[in-house]
Amino acid sequence: MKRISIIIATYNRADLLAETLESLAAHLQDARGCEVADVIVVNNNSSDATAEVATGFGARIPALKVVLETNQGLSYARNRGIEEATGDLIVFLDDDVDLGPDWLLRLVQPFADDEKVAATGSRVLPHGTGALPDWLPRQYAYLASVFDPADRQCEVESVMGASFAIRKVDAQRFGMFNVALGRKGGKLLGGEEIELFKKLRDAGMKVVFVPESVVFHKIQSKLNRDYIRDYAYWLGVSEALIDRKLYGRAKHFLKCVRSVFFPRTVYALKRMNDHSEAAEMLFVIRRQYARGYLNSQTEMQALNG
Repeated sequence: MKRISIIIATYNRADLLAETLESLAAHLQDARGCEVADVIVVNNNSSDATAEVATGFGARIPALKVVLETNQGLSYARNRGIEEATGDLIVFLDDDVDLGPDWLLRLVQPFADDEKVAATGSRVLPHGTGALPDWLPRQYAYLASVFDPADRQCEVESVMGASFAIRKVDAQRFGMFNVALGRKGGKLLGGEEIELFKKLRDAGMKVVFVPESVVFHKIQSKLNRDYIRDYAYWLGVSEALIDRKLYGRAKHFLKCVRSVFFPRTVYALKRMNDHSEAAEMLFVIRRQYARGYLNSQTEMQALNG
């Protein structure tokens, strides 16, 4: 098994970070079959007690490093973590999760089984016993940071950022994370993982979902309509930027027709015959995604001043 670096990027969530590091410390005591080279907490300009909380776990987590990244944004923080990492495999972990049994071993095992595997991702379930609300369409559960697409290991287009692994050499070879994408403070801009996964797949490599590797995501603050609407909008912004960068203006225009205008019309017609809360939210999500996709350049100009 290759040496592993675990990277946790964090911003102003000291209490949640403490719980995640507590879960990680307990997990690493019995992480059979895994050689952890280092655990890197990247403090992305937090103004709370993040630095003190992270440093306090130094005695319990082997090879813990706490670094400050002053460039604001998740992509900057993740790239800094890659630069600091000494392992062959990079595991990214959110700062608001608890870990299931054998989480790490299961997540990295496919790299040893198949040399074409470039990235793997965990099953991401809601923390606690609360179910997802009936108004949230099942196919859009990922907007609430839940990811459970299959019952068996399989290739997927992308996995969730809450818990995923990638070979360090591949992350570096494909340009790491696009700093124009990814969370920036309170803005729900994303897509930095999606862009990287697209590059990997375009190169003939595999992105694999590993359901045996489980994390429990603390998503209570995300289970509201306003958050889902906002996330859908910024997902549209993010994916428009990715499509233009990777595939050019022609494909971007075709997606506007195929994935924005046409589905928006279809869902509007379906809504006329289905008045359930889930159908209403499905229409809202598609509308918000379309608005974000079409407004992407304007939004980025505003973000970049």
